[in-house]
Amino acid sequence: METNRICQDIRTVHSEQPRQRLVPPGADPSLKTSRTFIAAVLLACLCSLIASYWELVGLDTTSELLTLYMGKFILVALAYTSIAGPRSLRVWFVFASGVGLLAVAPALPSELALPPVVFWLSVIECITKMTVVATYVNWQLLGPDRLSS
Repeated sequence: METNRICQDIRTVHSEQPRQRLVPPGADPSLKTSRTFIAAVLLACLCSLIASYWELVGLDTTSELLTLYMGKFILVALAYTSIAGPRSLRVWFVFASGVGLLAVAPALPSELALPPVVFWLSVIECITKMTVVATYVNWQLLGPDRLSS
């Protein structure tokens, strides 16, 4: 009998307390989307920087080398601004990811002739770039206020 009364008291106290939000007050309501976006951005940059080792093999001139380094610098700068800067700058990295995805994805079958690590690195890079684009589109379509519920 006593156990039932204690359980009833606990249920009453628990039901009277307001429900806690999953996102703490003052935090970004689309925190999960932001974390996914940031992880995908970092992984896409990492894959791109690791792949530059194999991209250096086919370069002949100094201008090609300079172009490769400038492209990697721009990618890293866009990644930094999309993570550390305001949300409005994320669209630039998403655009670069979409263009890179359209450039790399059609060439995946021809990369099977290369060493397997290059092929799998390209596959991972494509998946992370798709994740970047999908996360951004999800955030734009649903909006930060809908993602919190």
